[in-house]
Amino acid sequence: MKILIQNIESGKYNSYLLLLVIFVSSLRLLNLNFEDMQTWDESLYAVRTLSIVDHNRWIDQTDDALGGLYSSAHPPLLIWLNAISVKSIGDKPFAHRLPTALLSIFTILLVFYIPSKRLIGFFSSIILSSFYYFYLFSRSGQLDIAYIFFITLGVYYYSNYLNSNENKYVVFTGIVFGLALYCKIIVGLFLPLGLFTFSILNYFVNRNNVEFKTHIKNLVMIVFIGLILFAPWFINMFNKYNIQFIDFYFFYHIKARMSNAIENNGKQLSYAFYFNQLLVYGTYSLPLIIIYFNKLKTNKLFLLAFSVFFVEIIIITISKTKLPTYLLPVFPMIAIMVGLIIEDVISQKKVSNFVLYILPICFFWSISNDLRISIKSLSFSNYICNPNYVLILTTILFSYLLISFKNKPRVFGLFVFIFFIIKFVLDEPIELQKSNLRKVSSLVKKEQIKKVYYYYSDKRTSYVLNPQLNYYFGENFEFINIGNRLNEIKSDSIPMNKITDLNFLVIIDNDLQNKQNIAKEYSLNTIQTWKDKYYTIYKVSNASINKQ
Repeated sequence: MKILIQNIESGKYNSYLLLLVIFVSSLRLLNLNFEDMQTWDESLYAVRTLSIVDHNRWIDQTDDALGGLYSSAHPPLLIWLNAISVKSIGDKPFAHRLPTALLSIFTILLVFYIPSKRLIGFFSSIILSSFYYFYLFSRSGQLDIAYIFFITLGVYYYSNYLNSNENKYVVFTGIVFGLALYCKIIVGLFLPLGLFTFSILNYFVNRNNVEFKTHIKNLVMIVFIGLILFAPWFINMFNKYNIQFIDFYFFYHIKARMSNAIENNGKQLSYAFYFNQLLVYGTYSLPLIIIYFNKLKTNKLFLLAFSVFFVEIIIITISKTKLPTYLLPVFPMIAIMVGLIIEDVISQKKVSNFVLYILPICFFWSISNDLRISIKSLSFSNYICNPNYVLILTTILFSYLLISFKNKPRVFGLFVFIFFIIKFVLDEPIELQKSNLRKVSSLVKKEQIKKVYYYYSDKRTSYVLNPQLNYYFGENFEFINIGNRLNEIKSDSIPMNKITDLNFLVIIDNDLQNKQNIAKEYSLNTIQTWKDKYYTIYKVSNASINKQ
């Protein structure tokens, strides 16, 4: 056993470690065709993808995008990849999700190769795979994983520069920065801002003025290359839409989100929100980073990963709009740091008692949603009556193993690593916002229904109307706003004059509390076919269409 461990640490089995990483990361490709397209962002970008597939609008999809520039102000790199996938495979959820899943696999492989030692890379890449939230969005056709891949690729190239001092890696980092900007508004700036933070922290650690100036010069080159690469698309959109494009690109998606809780996405925990999210979705990675920062700050890779992580977490923390998805870009950097920490733990002779106490507490907090709810509500009666014995026993086992092997760092570090994976297994599944419109869409195609009408109120704005409806019903779909009459919908308030077909579907937003009044306005042949938390849907045949 001792010889096996020595061979692994010496790198003799690196190829086997790589194969295991590939196998684990590839599991996210399984059943990518699951259920419907997600009701919001996934469908929002699927509509843009079909704009390319159906109309060849590669540069600008504003004419087809829901809310126009609300969606199309986001640059189109992932949309291009999705369009290529859909053109190759066909219009199905699998095709819209495949590019994101592949980019997540490539991100995990990058994390495997960023550290100089493959064993550290193995720890880091498996830990990244074990972050359930990262896994969840690796299987959704949204923009986040794409820019996260390019930021991680930028860290890969700049870490190569730190090891070799070859300027070609600075150029590669600049190109990658430009590609990151093509993925989602300006979140690609996380990369140069992280490199700037690294330059400052590295100066305070090493006090090397020449090295600091070199990093600043590199940063200027990286930003220049990235902006030159990104400029053609940005200039084209500005020339076409002028100030309206700037309003959405900068003021709505950046300034407004930073200064206001856009679309009701504010959180009670305020500035503490993402730190709690890290404890929940990142297991005990945050306390490990805090505890070992001072010891590992002289490690340039650790300091680089920390700098990018620090910039990301500060920016999303001060932003008033708070969404759990904003936490996604920190996970690759956290995984790299934790991999380096585990290797450092393995090299120690003894682990501090503080680590023994804090890790089990954080582990239990991360896996026990019932406990978190009880603490937030200050009511423990339900939790006490219905304790989750599996989680409690797992935490007790974890604590026992850590204490038992605190003087055997190799085994201790191994258990720290293994319980990241166990956390992934024990995590409660998180459901994205979705409904089951796929079956309704199949009905529309089968029975050749030419029109679908969606009734909604002023409570919905044109920018948050569910894009899933557009994706599934396309040009045969029409919005009908009935105003602000949520509770008292009368027959004379329903704009029936818009109806021009004998056979159609009526989709009624469930925010409309008096939905039955709309249904009564149609003929007796109205049949309720489907209902979920978003809509009530009626199929109407041979309706009377003379009502005004």
